Amino acid sequence: MSRRSKNSRNKKPRLEHFNLYENIIRITDRKLGRIVDVYYVNHEMYCELCETTECVHTGYAWSVYEHYTEKC
Repeated sequence: MSRRSKNSRNKKPRLEHFNLYENIIRITDRKLGRIVDVYYVNHEMYCELCETTECVHTGYAWSVYEHYTEKC
C-alpha cells in the first residue's frame, strides 16, 4: 500500500457535527482548529465566526439540520 493512500484513508473531514442545541449547531472546523457556532434564526443559518448566512459552515449546518428534521 502506498503512503499516499494510507494517509488519505486516515484523513478526517474538515467539518464535523459536534453538538446540536435548540437553535445552535456546533461544528468542528479542523482547518481552523476551532468549534464554530451556527444559529438557526428566522428560517436562516447564521455563522457567528464568518458573520454571514452564506459560508461553508452554514452550508454544512443546513445538512445537519435537514438530517435531524427528516427523522422527526
